[in-house]
This record gives sequence, C-alpha cells and structure tokens, in this order.
Amino acid sequence: MRAVRTVLVAFVLLLPVAVFADGSIIYLSPETGNYSIGDTFQESVNIDTGTGTVNAGEADIAFDTTALEVEGISIDGSICDSWPTPPKFSNTAGTISFTCSINDSYTGDSGEFATITFKALSDANTDIRLTGGSALEKGDSSNILSNMQSASITIAPTSYVPSKDTTDVQVATTTATSTPEASAPPITPSFTDYAPNIQAGQYIVVKGSASPDAIIVISLQKDDGDPVQSTVASGADGSFTFASDQGAEPGTYTLSAQTKTPDGQISDQSERITIVVSQADLLASAGLIGTVASDMLPYAAFAILMIAIIGYLRHRRKYHTFRQQS
Repeated sequence: MRAVRTVLVAFVLLLPVAVFADGSIIYLSPETGNYSIGDTFQESVNIDTGTGTVNAGEADIAFDTTALEVEGISIDGSICDSWPTPPKFSNTAGTISFTCSINDSYTGDSGEFATITFKALSDANTDIRLTGGSALEKGDSSNILSNMQSASITIAPTSYVPSKDTTDVQVATTTATSTPEASAPPITPSFTDYAPNIQAGQYIVVKGSASPDAIIVISLQKDDGDPVQSTVASGADGSFTFASDQGAEPGTYTLSAQTKTPDGQISDQSERITIVVSQADLLASAGLIGTVASDMLPYAAFAILMIAIIGYLRHRRKYHTFRQQS
C-alpha cells in the first residue's frame, strides 16, 4: 500500500511538467548587424520550441525597401519537409511570407525554417520585423507561439574614393544658363486595403497607393495620444504597405499619410482612416475554454483512476475482513 502511494505522489508531481509546455519563439538570427551600402548578408528565420513539439509553422516578415532588398530565399537545411505556401517576397511591398510543415515534428532551440539574403541599399538604421506567425503543436495542432524576435540592422555609407586625380583640371564654363525641369507634384496617398476592425494582439496592416518610388510618411495615433510617425517606401507602381511594429492594444487608431518625393516635395495629407481594436471575441474566448478543457483532461483521467484504485482497495479490505470474521 505504501508503494502504491509513493508511485501516485510521484505521478501527481510530474504530471504538470508533462502536460504544460513553454511557448515557442520564432526569431531572426543574427539579431543585429552592421553593414555598408552594397553589402549582402543573410538572416535566418528560426524557431525555439521551448518544451513543446511542433509540426508546422508560418511567418510574415516586413522590411524597409528604401534600405534593403531581398536577393533570394534558401530552404536548404530547413527543418520543414513540405511547403503549402513556399517562401515568397516582394521588394515593392517589402514583405516575405511562408507556411511549412514537418513530417517527423521538431523539438529544439535553433530549428531553421529558411535563410534570406538581403542587400543593403542606403545609409539607415532599420528593422527586419516579424509581423505574424504561428507554431502548431504536434497532436492537437494548437498554436503555441508566445513571442517573435525581429532584427535591427545598421547600414553605413561606403567611403568615397576619387576615380582619378583631379588636381589642376580646368573645367570649361559657359555663359548659357538652364532652368532645371520641374518634377511632377507628389500624389497624395490613398488607402486601398485595410481591416477597419481587428482583435487585440493583431498587427495593423494597411495597403495604399501614392507616387512611384517615393517615401510615404505614416502618422498613427491611438485614442487621444500623440501621433507616432514612421516611413515606408512605395514601389515603381506607387503601391506601398504599412505594418505596425507590434500587436495592437485595444482602442481606436487613426492613420494618415503624406508622400515625400526624392527632390523633397511633400504632398497634402491623406484622408484619415480609423481602425478599431477590440478585446478577443466570444469565439476566441470559446477557443481558450476549449484549450483549458483539453489541458485539464489528463487531470480528470487521473482523478477517475484514483477513485477506481481507492474503491478497489476499500472493496478488497472489506472482503478480507469478511473472510476473517467467517
């Protein structure tokens, strides 16, 4: 009887360790880097599963197209075996995305999904941001992703070296003067695609159109707070995409934009759009309840087992007592 109790106590103490696992982290490596204009470098998209085991993952990444461009994405050495959404990128929108699955699952702290090769384009301090992702646990396919870690990049200008000695070189002059041709006025940004209502923790993503190859100055304000400005680049067709640096908190966000051309012209302010961020809805709450119920199932099974064992021991004791009395 004492041996049975010892085994049961050990089982109770170890059960929570087996049931609950630390959340997974998708991260970019290296986390920081210093490069010069024209350099190429690589960032790998990795996963740390904590104490969990995953068999599928996905990631969405955003970068500043005025500072960086993607030259290619490699899946050599990836922990993934199949790709429902193969790695794809856009140097116009500044986005990268993929979805993959793992046949035999993966547990570890440095599982590599893919490796991205970037080229440094301009003098800048910029971030390569993970804007979305998931890590599906083997068995119940629940998302155990708890955090995402982006990368910060510093790009320095290259040193200027004259191509030849310019000493004593005379420059011909002319009395003729010319007036530089005026560039077209910048196009005021317009927003073409966004979700007016999202849940807390989701990223604010807005697509729009403006002047081609220009800087779009985004102004984002939460409730009555101060506006926060950031910049994105438009592509050759004038399209641009803005993604917030982190998941949004509950509240009302107001967003507007201006176009800034390479020659310094600035457009009028765009129309303001409003995005409402609310707490998790009933479906999400129901999902949470389902997850809790699923996590508690081993405890319920253990409780039933304990009741059965105790009932059996009591019945056996009564049976022996009856035999002795007889």
